Amino acid sequence: LQRHVSNEERTLLLDLFRKQKQDPGASSVVTQLPAAQILLARLIVIAVSYCGKDFNEDDWDFVFSNLKRLIQSAVVVMEETSENVNDFISGVSSMEENATLEGLGHIVFISDPSMNNAQNALSAFSLLNALIKHKSTEGEDNLKSLADETWDPVKDRILE
Repeated sequence: LQRHVSNEERTLLLDLFRKQKQDPGASSVVTQLPAAQILLARLIVIAVSYCGKDFNEDDWDFVFSNLKRLIQSAVVVMEETSENVNDFISGVSSMEENATLEGLGHIVFISDPSMNNAQNALSAFSLLNALIKHKSTEGEDNLKSLADETWDPVKDRILE
């Protein structure tokens, strides 16, 4: 669901987005806090949705590096969960079915913020894919260049 934004709102959103990638003085400890990562992931989705046609190459590099990082962190959580399930199942002998299901339920319940971030990253990925596929006349050169030079390798890597 996308609402109409004015040029002023789009400009402010793009400025806010660009400030996130240009603040070298920001403490890495603060920017790595889960709340900061969640907000950045959400900002990326919104910025891609409303300002993607106005992005320059540096903006896209920032988006791609963050999408990759956010998705990779979720993959790590999923791999750890999978290992925990395997360990649990190999340790189950003749447990009661309900106890086994309850144990598995506790293992696969993931409240890690990286999963929310990955969901936002995948939303941005999906929006970006739509932008590339449906190149509009406005900003078409920028998107065509992005598609030709950068998008295909990045898309393949993310899908992997």
